[in-house]
Amino acid sequence: ARDSRPPRPVRLLIMNGTEDPIMPYNGGTVKVFRRGLGEVLSTPDTVAFWVKANGCSGTPVERALPDSVPPDGTHVRIMTYTGCSEGSEVVFYRIEGGGHTWPKRVGGQYLPERRVGRVCRAMNASEVIWSFFAESSEGQ
Repeated sequence: ARDSRPPRPVRLLIMNGTEDPIMPYNGGTVKVFRRGLGEVLSTPDTVAFWVKANGCSGTPVERALPDSVPPDGTHVRIMTYTGCSEGSEVVFYRIEGGGHTWPKRVGGQYLPERRVGRVCRAMNASEVIWSFFAESSEGQ
């Protein structure tokens, strides 16, 4: 529900590909094999929801990851929103040109690119997620 608010601020990591054919970056109908599975907010609206819910202030610190594998057709921009209530933050990885895939530096993709989009090779999502949660547990 759009009006739902968590009972307290939550440290949050969001990763989305801008060309995800399943989970539409700009919002709309989630589709798997052309079958509609419900509606979602756009990724920017989702980020804005959490920034507001966490009481973050100011503009995000934005940086780009080095385009270490230019032929993959993706670029990663990271926006970090700080100044949030109770030490929370919102970190958004916008994978420009990325599909509904798991970003990783090496390894194959289980489904064809025509079905799920491009794989980002500039980062390893597992390492990013692990680091994010490791930082969360250090503060407790």
